[in-house]
Amino acid sequence: MKKYLMTTAIVGCLAAVPAAADPTVMFGLSWTFGGAQSGQLGISGRILSDNRADTFVVGAGVTYYLGSQEFGIDAGIGYNVGNTPIVLSYDFINENMLLSAGWADMY
Repeated sequence: MKKYLMTTAIVGCLAAVPAAADPTVMFGLSWTFGGAQSGQLGISGRILSDNRADTFVVGAGVTYYLGSQEFGIDAGIGYNVGNTPIVLSYDFINENMLLSAGWADMY
């Protein structure tokens, strides 16, 4: 039941993104914690809700885990620090939390 409530909350946040925001793409590295595959490094690609620096964002994307060679689909919240978004997200397939940092084209 908690899984469905979390999914509904994240989808609600994604639907509430202001129309004035321009989305951007993020590429970076992710580190898992919690769940069955804790402590794995992954390569991530995400779509973020805003391309402005120093703003809060929501994002959704895909992560490839180098250790287990599996893919995950995740969504979460983050903050754009200059051109470096930092995102805390949840992987729905592998049931892990992810902390990600990467690069995105910001203005």
